[in-house]
Amino acid sequence: MGLNRKENGDIDIIDMKFDPVKNGYSTVQVDRFLDLLDKEIEQKNSEINKLKDQNSALSNDLSNLKNVNKDLENELNQLKFKYKNIDPEAFENSTRIRDLKKIDVYEKKLNSLGIDVKDLTKDI
Repeated sequence: MGLNRKENGDIDIIDMKFDPVKNGYSTVQVDRFLDLLDKEIEQKNSEINKLKDQNSALSNDLSNLKNVNKDLENELNQLKFKYKNIDPEAFENSTRIRDLKKIDVYEKKLNSLGIDVKDLTKDI
């Protein structure tokens, strides 16, 4: 029995030759079995190649996401440094001022519709 190899180094099971022996196996059955093995190996190799491609794509995605994450962390650190001296209470006060301005606008709209805001808020 001599082993023949394909160009990629795999054993060429289709062209495999066995020495005939007395009361040996049916060459037709052996050939059919080898054909089945060859097809299954080709399917498995194809599946392996697809999985390798998927793995490569996912690795690229992961690398890109790591870079994006690093950029976002850098941006966050820059913003923290830039705003480290801001008084949180001042921010809260500015939010309150905006809310008061909105309330003033709503009160004016209600007054223009003839609704007295004092009547609406006397139970509060």
